[in-house]
Amino acid sequence: DSRINLVENKVVLAVPDDNPAGIESFEDLATKANLICLGNEDVPVGEYSLQILDSLGIDYDQLVADGKVTLASNVSEVANQVKEGVVDCGIIYATDAFTYELTKVAEATPELCGQVIYPAAVMKSGTEAGHDAAEAFLNYLATNADAAAVLENVGFTIVDRMLGGQGAPLDKTREFSEIELLLIERIYNVCVNLLVEPWASVCELTPRLER
Repeated sequence: DSRINLVENKVVLAVPDDNPAGIESFEDLATKANLICLGNEDVPVGEYSLQILDSLGIDYDQLVADGKVTLASNVSEVANQVKEGVVDCGIIYATDAFTYELTKVAEATPELCGQVIYPAAVMKSGTEAGHDAAEAFLNYLATNADAAAVLENVGFTIVDRMLGGQGAPLDKTREFSEIELLLIERIYNVCVNLLVEPWASVCELTPRLER
């Protein structure tokens, strides 16, 4: 009952600092890009990348045949190749663009590849005190402007209506990737630190994130 769609991680097209190929949109992948870095199709970012190409009518197999695609085993590898300027562009998540300080030239719409939505909820298991603390934490994330700012500052888009988002529907559920789990853990730790101090005079909070 407590489940909400809290944040969205946009799928974006990132370029090196000087953008040597002059890429400005996903459509430019078919015309301007000489070398594109994509995630393998067996990782989430690779799956989204293929959906974008298919939605735009860009022939992935032809790009490969023309030697215009290099593959990476995870989104961090894609971001690294873009950062180092060894490729003209790469498809990654908005949070990775923030982490690697990359320039985003385009954001994928839901029509291109669906949405990457991260839900949040209070688990029914655990102690009463733990449940109450988790409920307070979720309420903090869902209603506090400072918490929303922390999430947005690292690249997430707020989707829950209580925080001014669009209340986007959850397209599909899948397991988080290791990179996404690390991102969630980092955001969780930042938000927990913001929550624990104000509550210190009321009770001791010892929130815990379980994978």
